[in-house]
Amino acid sequence: MFKRISFLVWIIIVTGIAISFVSDVAQQRWFFNFYKTIIELYLFGFTSFMILKRVFFYRVKGNIDVIRLVKKSDYQSRLLWQGTVLALIYLAYNRYFLGTLENSNSIMIFILLLYYLVQIIINSNPSIYIDEQSFSYDDYFVDRWKWRKIQRIDMEEDKMRLISNDKDFELNFKLVDDIDYVKLNDEVEQSVLDGEFTTDESSKTLIEIVQNYANKYGVRFVNLGRNYF
Repeated sequence: MFKRISFLVWIIIVTGIAISFVSDVAQQRWFFNFYKTIIELYLFGFTSFMILKRVFFYRVKGNIDVIRLVKKSDYQSRLLWQGTVLALIYLAYNRYFLGTLENSNSIMIFILLLYYLVQIIINSNPSIYIDEQSFSYDDYFVDRWKWRKIQRIDMEEDKMRLISNDKDFELNFKLVDDIDYVKLNDEVEQSVLDGEFTTDESSKTLIEIVQNYANKYGVRFVNLGRNYF
């Protein structure tokens, strides 16, 4: 999903820069209105997606194990500069057509960019969501592995690997020496939303949860050398 979003952003950026060299199009008011609307929709849409995604996992799903990794996402810096570049191009077109940056368009783009950057930072730590239906990994975009489709779970000394028919997932424990863990249910939901997570300084909690679900759904759980008992 990230590759698709990046490809879309590159199209918007390249289009804006390329069209600026074509005077017949770049000087048209309709193009200015259309281009700035596209940028506004992207920033607003991505921000809304980040908010709704958290609402879905933290509130709609009632009973779920949430493990938030301390390691920052590899996508964070790229998403930050993508939004910033789009905003700068927006301001450049705004300055060219309106002759000043002191207008409602500039205020609008600053607000959208601020919310965008805040959501990127808030969601910068990948999370693992485990419930009765699936194992999910959220790195800005959510990938799911349904328990009934997982063939095998390999537990090695430094990593865990989920093997399924559709796609595999690998988690390196060296990157997550510290994790924030919480059992999300009706009693603790509000404290989670307020950011009050309990702490577990190893991956033992994650392994125990995964093994319990593997046993429940008959998923083969293979210990290849990790001592977690």
